[in-house]
Amino acid sequence: MAATNRTQPTAVGNDALPSLFGGTLAAATAIKMGWLLAKNAAGNIVAFTEATGLKSFGVAERDADNSTGAAGDRSINAWGRVYKFAQSAGVGDSFADPDAPAVAYGVDNETIGKVSTSRSPCGIFLGVDPDDGKAMVYVGPVAAALVAMLTLSKIQRGTATLAAGTVTVSGVTLTANSRILVTMKDPGAGAITGFADLDVPVATRNTGAGTFVVNAIDATKATINTAVCTFDWLVID
Repeated sequence: MAATNRTQPTAVGNDALPSLFGGTLAAATAIKMGWLLAKNAAGNIVAFTEATGLKSFGVAERDADNSTGAAGDRSINAWGRVYKFAQSAGVGDSFADPDAPAVAYGVDNETIGKVSTSRSPCGIFLGVDPDDGKAMVYVGPVAAALVAMLTLSKIQRGTATLAAGTVTVSGVTLTANSRILVTMKDPGAGAITGFADLDVPVATRNTGAGTFVVNAIDATKATINTAVCTFDWLVID
């Protein structure tokens, strides 16, 4: 539940990056010290709510009241660092310690969640405090930049097994700029005499169908038809 009065979230660790940031308040907005803040699409500061299009701005340094003003009439400072926040009580919406690191999403001005639907990222989840179960989250403009980097670089992953030296991997999203990495996981029981590499021929990458082919090849680049090895794959955009 969103706070209506001042809150005092617990800061965690030491400041390693510049941590106090200033911004202008949105119109008809009142903020209390300790609230989780966001920058809206217009670049003004609001209390975090369950909405899309927001960017993490940190935790309010003090009260600021622009409830009767226009956007930009009042300013506010916010701390960008690691704080502890209450977690959403929704099913599947709270983090466990092994989930770290991960993108956390704002639920309200003092609560974060794991589910992204109809929400904006509020920071980077770094772990759960074992004493109180609260989530430790790095918030603020630097955290917002890190989130942007994480979400812009899309990574897909999986495992597949060759049949007669080849396999078609399907169900992926491919672009002309996708990078595909494959690594042997288990050589399997089939003979791989003369094995040189796992090959992903460019000509077999189908961006429309979302498929690519992996072959086990020898030094002459011929497919080793007896290979049944298992491999891990990554697609990076």
